[in-house]
Amino acid sequence: MAPINPPDYCARFNELVDSLEEEEDRLKRADEDVKTGGSKVSQAARDWKVSRYKLRTRLKGGHSREENGGNRTKLTSIEKLTLFAWISTQLSIGLLAAFKSLTTTLLIDAASKILTANGRAYVQTSRRWAKRTKSKAWVRKQAQRKDDLRRMFTVYRGVKRRERITPDNVWNGDGTGYRVGVVESGQVVWTYTDITVVESTNPELRDLVTVIEAISAAGHKVPPFSILPGQLLKVKHIDNTLDDGSSLTTSPSGYTDDQIALEWFDHWERNSRPFNREEERLLVLDNHGSHCTIEFFQRCVTANVILFLLPPHTTHLVKPLDVGIFQICKHVHQQHILKQVNYGVVDYGKENFLDGLRYIREKAMTKNNNESAWRKSGLSPWDPDLVISKLPDPLTSAICDDVIRNKPGSIASEADPETPSRQRR
Repeated sequence: MAPINPPDYCARFNELVDSLEEEEDRLKRADEDVKTGGSKVSQAARDWKVSRYKLRTRLKGGHSREENGGNRTKLTSIEKLTLFAWISTQLSIGLLAAFKSLTTTLLIDAASKILTANGRAYVQTSRRWAKRTKSKAWVRKQAQRKDDLRRMFTVYRGVKRRERITPDNVWNGDGTGYRVGVVESGQVVWTYTDITVVESTNPELRDLVTVIEAISAAGHKVPPFSILPGQLLKVKHIDNTLDDGSSLTTSPSGYTDDQIALEWFDHWERNSRPFNREEERLLVLDNHGSHCTIEFFQRCVTANVILFLLPPHTTHLVKPLDVGIFQICKHVHQQHILKQVNYGVVDYGKENFLDGLRYIREKAMTKNNNESAWRKSGLSPWDPDLVISKLPDPLTSAICDDVIRNKPGSIASEADPETPSRQRR
């Protein structure tokens, strides 16, 4: 697999390490001049071009970086280089997403694993250390900038062309939550005589089931991966009409986590595996923390999958499932609830939802809808202007041409001024 060219962060870090080693050598020579040659601190600092403060600190017994990496440094030079190499790898698989999705928690987790592997698990990294490291690693950019999106589209097209990935092997995965049995709007008129007491329920108390879907740029889909709230699966949950190959799991909240993300990847990889095992696949995901773990990245490398992370706060524009699928799924889910109510179902539970999930997917996730979702996202076929044109102008929050044209001082308003004969009297 040909590597993607990330920013040469490791090279810049190597230059920094070399400069620190040169400074350390000059500090040692200045220290020797003061101790053995009788030179004054200020004169030795000028001669060897070092900081007088650093030289005085060294004379008072301060440690060198060779001994402990610095008085406030948690990682040694090699360990820090390893950490920044991991960051560089994140840049290569997601570029902008890596700039914004490497949270303090992820940095602490990565540093802890490096320290543990070197037998220094006793060294503890803090959130303050992670924030200081992040400030040295990159400068945060404003989300949803047009330049960011253009760069993301350019990298995406470059990956597809370089690896010659076909639409059949380009996939987007994401999860959405269904509030089981909750009718968002509308009225239901009951005519059953056996209901004597009307109960009012709180929709916030209803169960939420998360379903993780995946669609390809060619319009294909894999069986669903459903996450039910709770600890154990019941027999009534397994007895359903789901597609062959569907997966069910549980979590206390009904949401995904790092471990479930790994289970979903195995589920998707198994169901989307090409006939030719040497063909690479491109997996487009959002920058959720469960997609940025080292274990998740290792699974991708093992399965010959290129992971492409989308920039934060842009998934509603460029993620196909968000753009064109999930809204239809929610609408069909509402139709299924009302249909079950018409059939006399009083308590629409998780087992009813699982029975209807196949109906929901057949209606919403058709081949035409899947291809349309990729087309609207501008990813397949590649059309960045389709998405970038939806972003507001950086100089004004108005995106309506009429509003911009009528703003005082706008180019359009000055280019076509009203003549006295056209002005209102």
